Amino acid sequence: MLTYLIRRVLLMVPTLLGITLVVFVVMASSPGGISAQSLVEGQNLDPEAKQEIEAYYNRLYGLDDPPYMQYLRWLNNVSPIGFVFDEENQMSGFSFSKGADFGRSFRYGRPVTDLLAERVPITVLLNVLS
Repeated sequence: MLTYLIRRVLLMVPTLLGITLVVFVVMASSPGGISAQSLVEGQNLDPEAKQEIEAYYNRLYGLDDPPYMQYLRWLNNVSPIGFVFDEENQMSGFSFSKGADFGRSFRYGRPVTDLLAERVPITVLLNVLS
């Protein structure tokens, strides 16, 4: 029984990596991208201004990097185990207990962990009541 549990826990790692890779590929291949979606619809901007704003968002969120670098950076940020970077974005070490960083919300401009913390109690309450 113990070997069965150990095997299941070890199989969980490649399964989670596979799921994250599939989700990342689907999101990365969506048309437009976040920089185009971040532009307010209905704004009458000339094409040059739109390109400047899109370039700004691409630099800000690292979307101008190759897809494999975007995936590895995201995986490092959400994983509790990984490389730690300082304020100048220089690698300062490796940690087995760093906090997960889900980034900032594109829509609200706030940390995603704060948004999740606001919504989890209501979700748990609805699940308990149902």
